[in-house]
Amino acid sequence: MVLGIQIITSRGLNSTKTSIFVVKILSLSLILRASAYFVSPYPIGSDPWAHREYVKYFLELGRVAVPSDFTFYYVNYPIAHLHAACTSLLASISPHDAMFLWGVILALSTIVTFLIVRMLTGNVQLALVSMLLLNFVDVQIQWSIQVLAMSFGIAIYAFIIFFALKICLKPEDRRKYIPFMLVFLGIIVWTHTISAFITLVSLLALVVGYILYEILYNQNLLSARSQNAQLLIIPLIFLAIIITYHWMDPSYPFFDKTFGGLLNSLSMEAEFLGATTLSNVHGRWEELLQPVGFCLYAFFGIIGTLYCLSHKKQAKKYFPLVVLALTLFFVRYAFPIFGMRDIIPDRWPAFAFVCFALFVGVGVFCALGLLKTKRTAIYTVAMLFFIGSFFMITDGATNHDSPLYGEEVFLKLIWTESEMNMYTHINETYDGTIIADEQTVGRPFETYLKVDGAKKYTITRDGQINKDALSQGLVIWRKSSLNRPTSCRDARYVTNLLLGDEFYHYLDNNYSCIFDVREGKCFLAAYL
Repeated sequence: MVLGIQIITSRGLNSTKTSIFVVKILSLSLILRASAYFVSPYPIGSDPWAHREYVKYFLELGRVAVPSDFTFYYVNYPIAHLHAACTSLLASISPHDAMFLWGVILALSTIVTFLIVRMLTGNVQLALVSMLLLNFVDVQIQWSIQVLAMSFGIAIYAFIIFFALKICLKPEDRRKYIPFMLVFLGIIVWTHTISAFITLVSLLALVVGYILYEILYNQNLLSARSQNAQLLIIPLIFLAIIITYHWMDPSYPFFDKTFGGLLNSLSMEAEFLGATTLSNVHGRWEELLQPVGFCLYAFFGIIGTLYCLSHKKQAKKYFPLVVLALTLFFVRYAFPIFGMRDIIPDRWPAFAFVCFALFVGVGVFCALGLLKTKRTAIYTVAMLFFIGSFFMITDGATNHDSPLYGEEVFLKLIWTESEMNMYTHINETYDGTIIADEQTVGRPFETYLKVDGAKKYTITRDGQINKDALSQGLVIWRKSSLNRPTSCRDARYVTNLLLGDEFYHYLDNNYSCIFDVREGKCFLAAYL
């Protein structure tokens, strides 16, 4: 908040002052991310557990390979994991610490947004505000904490968009930027599948944006001959070719699996948002607070977008970015309505905000321009940055450990060291069946400890936990289940249930507690 006020009220920004502000923004951003990432010595979230194992196996085996009993997927997309492995070797740090560098790179890549905004507007103050806003977007923070190959991919994506805009705005320098762009396109294809696909969609959206501009603003029916659109055709074709070649690899035909699933989703009856669910988590008022930060950014983003498109001359620079942002947000919010999740739409906003931060910043400046006094402007900026940053850094996506609100809605995907010690001890001393929630079985036990026989909580048709199945082995109970959802499996899907005190009292009254580490307990039936 204070930093935002300093940027808004600063005058005569030279290169030294600008550099100081950039350093302040990045320092604040990295402190925020490090404090959330190192709250546990184990990965935060779900997918990062698997990514950590890839880095560990690359280090142990000394080559890009994994054991035969581990999923082969990211052996075909190893660049981010090789980066973490090299960092671990060179700095003599653990894979967990080395992976945090992906989050650092993602935070540092926000400088690219600063460069994009400065290039398009020539306003350094606006560029700093846009960079600051981007660093406090929840999806940016989330993927800097739940680090995975996509975190690295978002950073590469930002550079690709920067090079694309440079090529279009300065065609005379295209020979300088096209080689860099082609290299980064190759890197992102071998880094992360969804990141590469989003890049393909984004470049196509830029081309369509330039064509639509000619049609809407110049009434040019030969808009396909737009110079800017033609400049991006070569990188677009290059990316399409290498994506198709790599995704059709017989060892892992990602193309067939992803687009096959997408076609199935399109051919089946749509699964609308109101579909029947067994979860008892939905319909809580805490859910209304989760999107407040995004809605605030979207409000100013819409204002900024309308302003940028209001004049024909300036719209030429901004219209393609508007089309890009609209396309990515459309995929995020339209596809899940119809049950189409094969392209993981919830990850697309992190890419959209790379460009959308520009329009949010413009919207903020438009709003401040309506205020008559400097004091009113300062109060407005303070309130805006406080409310926006507060809701962005305290929701369940960015604060898995102890969210200030909405804990009844989001899973706790953090396992403490004491919990992990308990799981390790159980794995070494207990030979029977281990029963736990979906995430605990899938990550600490199966991925980290390599336990094959663990079973997951199941639920009955009426949405209650299947208590009969609990008597078949040792039951893991997490304290977070008292007030946080727990993943359980029904006949078809994984469902989040709020188990509450009732489940704990059932275990405490009918089973014997054999291990207690405060954050979790182990219960065993008396006759086992």
